[in-house]
Amino acid sequence: MKNGLQVAYTALFVDRDCYKFAHFVNETLGVVYRIVGLEAVAAFFTLEAGEMFSEKR
Repeated sequence: MKNGLQVAYTALFVDRDCYKFAHFVNETLGVVYRIVGLEAVAAFFTLEAGEMFSEKR
């Protein structure tokens, strides 16, 4: 992660390559999107399982 931040910083401020920086930002947002999606699915299944077990009693 630290190396990725260093590469993004270099792309934006040292090389002045905005397209390379935008690419790194897009990759980062893609990873965040996947993680948040998986957490939402896990939370949904956890809540539904809790309701199923509470209804059986």
